[in-house]
Amino acid sequence: MMEFMELYDNKYVRSLIQLVPFGSAADVLIKETIDEINKDRLRVFFNKLEVGNIQLTEEIIKNEDFLHNYFATIRIVINTRRREKIELFGNLFNRAVVQNFINSFDKYNFYLTILDDLTLKEINILHKLYRLECKTQPKDKSRNERLIANKGIWEEFKQNMQEDMNIIKNCLEEELIRIERTGCLYIPRVTINDFRSYSAVTTEIYSKLKDLIVS
Repeated sequence: MMEFMELYDNKYVRSLIQLVPFGSAADVLIKETIDEINKDRLRVFFNKLEVGNIQLTEEIIKNEDFLHNYFATIRIVINTRRREKIELFGNLFNRAVVQNFINSFDKYNFYLTILDDLTLKEINILHKLYRLECKTQPKDKSRNERLIANKGIWEEFKQNMQEDMNIIKNCLEEELIRIERTGCLYIPRVTINDFRSYSAVTTEIYSKLKDLIVS
């Protein structure tokens, strides 16, 4: 562990690393899985925190909610394969917990669970739709008003999905329905045969999550 800690100059990041039970007999799962692959995953996470220039005090590190949030995040990080996804967890932890944008374990766990549930592909779909929405609609519009506004960009969105992400139009609804389960997207309740004539819209949950994870 000392060799791992020496990679970082930020004393607060070093303090967090000391909390990870590398090879601890107290946790068989961590003992069995913290190998070189998982060290690489943790390195990506801690690198993101160090770049964020986090400022922690001893009081914060000993705070019960902080520790719950930290260990909940670490458990997910060591089971996440994609580097880009791990970096998003680093952003989430830094902004939500360290910068205190979210001040309760339940709220943090809510967004942590959503991020864990979303694939990178689904995150990219949401981000591309959100960027198109920002071009056409004020933020104070109701959901129904935004749905109507989105009809004007829907063909462009479907075309973007096909060109940028190789998602053909006939398969897009399946992708969006899977995303809706997270609460980040709203799809009006219509029959599947009518789906292509309707739009979907990102939600406030996604807007908050985006603010927490996008650099």
